[in-house]
Amino acid sequence: MQYSKKSFFLLLVVGIAVGYLFLYSRGRETVVVAGKTLTQDIMTRGRVVAAESSNLAFDQEGIIREVNVKGGQTVKFGEVLALLNTSVLEADAKRIEADIALSKMKLSQALSGISKAEVALAKSKAVSAKTAMDNARLTLDGARLKAENDLAQRYALAFEYVNTVLLNADDAMKALSGIYDEKNQFREFFIIQESKKTSDAKWQMIFARTAHESIKTKSANLKSEASHESIDLALSDFKTNLEVIRSLLSTTAEILDGTQVAFGSPDIGSYKTTVAVARSVLNETQGALLDFEQKIASQKIEGAASVTQAHNDVKQSEVSLKALEDELALKELTSQGETLPFLEAEIKERESSLSLMQEKIRGSVLVAPADGVIENVQIGKGGAVKAHAAVATFTPFANFQVEAELDPRSSVPVHAGDEAVIFFGATQLRGNVAGVPGKSAIIYFDDAGGNAALHEEARVRIIATIKRNALMVPYDFISEEKGVKKVSVLERGEEKQRVVLTGIVFGNEVEIIEGVSEGELLVK
Repeated sequence: MQYSKKSFFLLLVVGIAVGYLFLYSRGRETVVVAGKTLTQDIMTRGRVVAAESSNLAFDQEGIIREVNVKGGQTVKFGEVLALLNTSVLEADAKRIEADIALSKMKLSQALSGISKAEVALAKSKAVSAKTAMDNARLTLDGARLKAENDLAQRYALAFEYVNTVLLNADDAMKALSGIYDEKNQFREFFIIQESKKTSDAKWQMIFARTAHESIKTKSANLKSEASHESIDLALSDFKTNLEVIRSLLSTTAEILDGTQVAFGSPDIGSYKTTVAVARSVLNETQGALLDFEQKIASQKIEGAASVTQAHNDVKQSEVSLKALEDELALKELTSQGETLPFLEAEIKERESSLSLMQEKIRGSVLVAPADGVIENVQIGKGGAVKAHAAVATFTPFANFQVEAELDPRSSVPVHAGDEAVIFFGATQLRGNVAGVPGKSAIIYFDDAGGNAALHEEARVRIIATIKRNALMVPYDFISEEKGVKKVSVLERGEEKQRVVLTGIVFGNEVEIIEGVSEGELLVK
């Protein structure tokens, strides 16, 4: 019994709703908002030709970001073959989308009206943003000063070490001078058999003296000009020249290990110790120079990072201030009722720019126009390409194709992938546009050409896609009052007015860009 009572009330509610909708909509026209793909037929003529390899190209110029195929590879219809770098285009598109969102917010505020309190609040936010921007700029100045000072300290420490480098090089050369005479020969009290190693050591002594002179010259020059660049060059030069001297010390130590001395000559052990100490000191000196270089490089990176972060904070604060100042200006104008036409025009202009940008992004993707084989790839990753310049050579599996003429005066664009219908008398075959080289379109058959004959004439209908998922409604469902377009929407049995933005006019229908969603019911 309880179940029957629930069923009764449910039927009663449904009956009332249906009756109300019938009474309400009687004599009224309704339409459901639905997304459509806008297409336009292009009628032309063509002829059947033998399938040949064709060049695949981007609709846009740019730098190739990615190549997914190679010569000889089999591909399927619609497979992505290559991509252009669209980072700049995508950034521009996001910026335009943000501008559109801001303009729509402004339009919404303008339609709802602005109070004096809202104007005062907007002014307060703008003042706070100005203070934040000034503080960010001060922080940037501080970051730059700190980065410069910290780097200057690193260079000052390196400059102070120059005297140590010169002193250690002098000591090493003094040790070597006790072993080699002015002609770079081993002194007479060493009994050394001639060998390749001793010959090399004598030559190395020549280079060591040259390296020592270079260190002295660099040290003297730094005292007259201690710029950051000159210190960088000196540190690198010191390491190189110290290595020449250290290498000679190493070779000399090996030779002394197998050397005899003349009777009455000084103890060779003291020479070995002197050479070992000099080598150790030069090793430490080279390590210290490398440490200075690394700390200077690290300080440059750290300073640049802090300055970059502070600079980004300034840019962000400037953007925030600009947005708040624009909002304040808008609210001040809105209180006077002067912004509606301007905002609507601004939104349409920006949406047009966004549509163009999105079209460029879509043109940055190269896809396979049919099942077939990539014969070769002419430009690789990182290569620069012009619009419609050949990137790869493609051969379809189909036996025949249709070459259709295009009217250069037509404003309707034809793109690869558009559907086509080919008429041979009463016979119809379907296909897809593979490419648009110049004033013709190349169309591949879906079924390899059927019974078409080579060179046979045909009528061609190309179904050119203008826009996908456009919300289209009959034009007479839109009313206009003082330049503001509105529609009547049926919500839960109640009729409500909504402000809408319109786009493309297509036949007796118009696109609604903003204001309603797919599936809603409009009445008139």
